[in-house]
Amino acid sequence: MAHTLSLSLGEVIDCKDHHFGFGLTKWHYANPPAQPTWGRLIRLMLAYRSGKAPDIGDIRQYQEKASGMKNGETCVIELCSLAAPNLNAPGVHGLFLEERIREIRQRILDYKPTFVVMYGVLHKPHWEAITGCPFGPDNMLKIGPTVAAVALHPVSFGLKNSYWFNLAETLRHEVGLTVR
Repeated sequence: MAHTLSLSLGEVIDCKDHHFGFGLTKWHYANPPAQPTWGRLIRLMLAYRSGKAPDIGDIRQYQEKASGMKNGETCVIELCSLAAPNLNAPGVHGLFLEERIREIRQRILDYKPTFVVMYGVLHKPHWEAITGCPFGPDNMLKIGPTVAAVALHPVSFGLKNSYWFNLAETLRHEVGLTVR
């Protein structure tokens, strides 16, 4: 059976609609499996909001109903907006890089999110180009009112759930958020 490709274009693309548009529904149906990268970022977001370690059911529900969706509280921006099977795909990741860095930086300055997490330490030079200055030893800095953090890649080997909880606690401290 052939799928009709239906992808919306615009400044912001709804994650769920985008995946449904090309027939990939497994990450957004009822009680989906946690997508490995998203699941850890969702764990960070939920721990940041609540001050507690979320369980897998909370993560799946957030992934299904909220993560990266229009009118939601999270925005997922790719450094390279072109599809590639991995970081070593020839020629893909350098395309439009300077323009992309400028655009992401401007969006942070315009929208002033509470925090931005940039993951993958191999891309730290790009993250510093986006922020306009080097990160300190704690891998945190402020861009106006926004706290920016460099994190390990969510699927880094051996990374524990506690890493994301601890990063959430650090962000809460940096932002000055208290949980009631």
